[in-house]
Amino acid sequence: MSTNPRYDGQPLLRLLDVYVLWAIGELSQESEEGLKRMAPKLQSLFGGDGRWHHAIAQAMHMPGGIPAAIRDMWARNLKIARVNGTTLPPERFAEIFVDNNFADWAFCSARFSDLRCPSTSCRDLLPVNGDDQ
Repeated sequence: MSTNPRYDGQPLLRLLDVYVLWAIGELSQESEEGLKRMAPKLQSLFGGDGRWHHAIAQAMHMPGGIPAAIRDMWARNLKIARVNGTTLPPERFAEIFVDNNFADWAFCSARFSDLRCPSTSCRDLLPVNGDDQ
């Protein structure tokens, strides 16, 4: 699926990144098709209703509203980027979001309220000018 060294020995990390891309509507058709083919295997490993993204959500004990929360954070971060005259590529947002919110989920059951907005981690990339959201 990817040759990025970020994912060496961490296949679940790649799945979390593509989950975020799926949630924000930025997953490529090619990736979506490959993940659909993987869905039966993912379901056998993690459970779920047969859809690849549901299997990932089950594996991570994600609440049902997480895709909408991710989309909201994406929209806020895009606005921050525009205000600051820069861009935030979807892949970078996904990496930041996963690193800030899902890294510990494999080891504990985090709650929906524990999510942190990636904009606080984007400060080096996106000056926030006093706006933490």
